[in-house]
Amino acid sequence: MEQSLATKVTINNNDLYRLNRITVTNETTFKKATIAVIIPSYNYGSFLVEAIESVLRQTRMPDEILITDDASTDDTSKIAEFYQETHSNLIKVNINETNLGVVKHFNKAVSLTTSEYITFLGADNRYRSDFIEKTSLLLDASPDVAIAYSDFALFGKRARLVYDSFPKERRGLIKDEKLFIINFPEFDEESKQNLLNIGNFIHGSSMFRRQAFDEVRGYLEKPNTPEDYDLFRRIVKAGWNAKKAPFPLLEYRQHSKYQANVQLNSFCELQFYKKMLAQSQSNLQRSQSDLQQSQVNLQQYQSNLQQYQSNLQQSQSNLQQLKTSLQQTEAELEKVQKIVMEMENSNFWKMRKKWLKLKQLLEVE
Repeated sequence: MEQSLATKVTINNNDLYRLNRITVTNETTFKKATIAVIIPSYNYGSFLVEAIESVLRQTRMPDEILITDDASTDDTSKIAEFYQETHSNLIKVNINETNLGVVKHFNKAVSLTTSEYITFLGADNRYRSDFIEKTSLLLDASPDVAIAYSDFALFGKRARLVYDSFPKERRGLIKDEKLFIINFPEFDEESKQNLLNIGNFIHGSSMFRRQAFDEVRGYLEKPNTPEDYDLFRRIVKAGWNAKKAPFPLLEYRQHSKYQANVQLNSFCELQFYKKMLAQSQSNLQRSQSDLQQSQVNLQQYQSNLQQYQSNLQQSQSNLQQLKTSLQQTEAELEKVQKIVMEMENSNFWKMRKKWLKLKQLLEVE
């Protein structure tokens, strides 16, 4: 069911992940398409927390999040499983036993989701809080559009260097010497031909339709060609269109390989371990409380057992008294029976019976 409404989003540029304010009027279209966010990681555990948290702070939440680990040797799987435990209805985890490489890993990840729209977020990158909202609206509004892309903001120690390497016309605003905006062209016939014949301007975290992905057989191994560029080029060749959201919705980290694989001191990672510690402490407190309750229950059971044993002993004592009383009664009964027999056998008793009989005869006469 669709409803025509219009949305006005108030963007907050101070807190990168605070939810934006949405004002709804009568012209915007909402559609209930399902959305999957896939976060692949290979030894990017030191950045994974930031990536996951940026998804969890979206103004439009996805229907499923898959964190998929391509046989990392760092703490990727530990972080993924922690988030799965705390968001069990939203987050799934896949851990490859062996390293599959980008193309096989990405195709497997897509196969483990079911949603109509798919977007990949590199474990070292971040979404702006309205990424899913803005890109999914483009796909909702245009059935012929299979790819929703955006500008992005470079950040990290090498951001300035990478920013300067882009053509001048692509370089956008610089915010506080921390975020370096890269602007990409709108999708029109000229940019389409550039995409097909010259080079890519659609980043790998762009949202795409599963239908289009399936039509072109997903990611393919192409030597010397990035897997995302090859995928999007084949989708456009197949007759689908793309559309740009005019905002830097992706924050694209620029770092050295050393920083990615070794440095584990980011603020977000510290916050994650604080959360994990708090969760462990909470679990410990619950376990201690359960133990105390078990000890109370055990003491109660022991007290009840002692009462049962006391009652049993009392019952056994009463039974013994009854047996003794019964034995005494039987002994007395035997005595009485013996006395009766002796009386019946005595001469006096015999003469008495004869006298009674004679008396009865005389009375009859």
